[in-house]
Amino acid sequence: MDDLKSMSIESLLDLLATYTTEFTHIRRSGGTKEEYDKCKMLITLLTAEIAIRKQQGGNTAAGISKTD
Repeated sequence: MDDLKSMSIESLLDLLATYTTEFTHIRRSGGTKEEYDKCKMLITLLTAEIAIRKQQGGNTAAGISKTD
């Protein structure tokens, strides 16, 4: 998703928190399969983008930094 590449790390983390909360709610309350799949896919995309940035060391906001 190219839109994620243009977002700040703070925005990515906020979205990850939002969708993780929604995912948890869906699991507890028995949401639809479509809702579950959408949240799961978005969480996967967000965590992948955050991991890429961590590996690149291009953004140290919110405690994400490159470790040597």
